[in-house]
Amino acid sequence: MILKLKTRKNIYSAKQLVNYLLSDKGKIKTPFDEFTHLQHINRLSLKTLHRDFLDNHKFQKKRKGSTALYHEILSIHKDDRASVTKPILKDLTKTYIKMRGAENALVLSRVHFEKHIHIHFMISSNEYASNKKLRMSKKQMKELLREFETYHQSRYPELSNSIVHLNKQERQRTDYKKEEQNKRRENEYQMTLRTGEKPSQKQRVYEIVDRLFNSVSNFDDLVKAINQEKEIEIYSYRGKIKGVILKENGRKFRFSTLGFSKEKIQELFK
Repeated sequence: MILKLKTRKNIYSAKQLVNYLLSDKGKIKTPFDEFTHLQHINRLSLKTLHRDFLDNHKFQKKRKGSTALYHEILSIHKDDRASVTKPILKDLTKTYIKMRGAENALVLSRVHFEKHIHIHFMISSNEYASNKKLRMSKKQMKELLREFETYHQSRYPELSNSIVHLNKQERQRTDYKKEEQNKRRENEYQMTLRTGEKPSQKQRVYEIVDRLFNSVSNFDDLVKAINQEKEIEIYSYRGKIKGVILKENGRKFRFSTLGFSKEKIQELFK
């Protein structure tokens, strides 16, 4: 399964995160039903639940820039949606918390039903009523993902499309760079969902170019496709095509700035 791991430095963002998990911008009408999992939570009100995280944070040693909260998201592939049941969601939720080593932490978990089913976890950075921190290195997170997928593969083989990390080869440095680019785009997208604002110019241009990249088989066809678009045109520098121009204001976007690697562009020349 795809996991998104986000950290929050400001404990006072707990209120916003609780509201997002339990209301999903008004889509959830019964926040404390069977799709919500609570651990070491005492307040059962949408307006006050965040205070449990604030109170528990006081046990932490005060360090500048330290993590206050974790927001982690498990994403189930859209093609596995029909195979997902309530017992499966409950088991995956509890199993992840256990494997994550968060059994003694404050946890608010909620399932969001979108195109992809997401299981959101809001986890305190320290254990309940303790200054003991929850720590996890990148290496440990990678191991957790593989162990969790091994479990779900053996227990729920019907969720075959959600196997991601077990099928991955050892990643190269360029893969990590691409991951960071994808993370930035995901952050922009999530901000758009939370605020309800229109996508940024960069996000709009990326979506157009990404669609074109996936619809052509060579670079010449890409150029033709870009020239046929109403919103963008080719951007050249010293006789070489470097990216696109947003016609409405003349703003230039290099392919690399949009997150398209040299390797992906070079594939179109083959």
